[in-house]
Amino acid sequence: MSTGSGVETSPNPNAPRPARGVLIRTALLLTAVLFVLAVSILCYRWIIDSEPSSIIIIKGSDALEGVVAQISGVGLAHPVRATFEPQEKYILRFHVAAGNYTLSLIRGDQILSQQDFTIPTRNVLTLDLWHAYPSTRPNAAPADSIEGE
Repeated sequence: MSTGSGVETSPNPNAPRPARGVLIRTALLLTAVLFVLAVSILCYRWIIDSEPSSIIIIKGSDALEGVVAQISGVGLAHPVRATFEPQEKYILRFHVAAGNYTLSLIRGDQILSQQDFTIPTRNVLTLDLWHAYPSTRPNAAPADSIEGE
């Protein structure tokens, strides 16, 4: 601090300071609490949620066009359905948790077949229906590979 005589004096150490320290400590504490809360919520959701870790692939043929494949099981809240279509090359994919399931093939109101199976964790189960329902087109052969695998 400067006085009119040109002599500098230091600020009074006993003078009241603004209460910035309390504000900064409060902000840091609040930030830490929010961080711990966010991490806790993420960990809780990670523990209780079970994401599908297995895949069921069903390969069909044009003989199954319009047929609905229905997967039901204890781990599913309701049955999952998909329809065999030429746009998908008569290949259906279902992402499910490990467990016991039933595959039903349905055309209209008629159940064509039912098959029970078990799929373990982190596994791919391929059900090839080509031989049970061969193609109605001449010179058609089963798909050897699925794009993206």
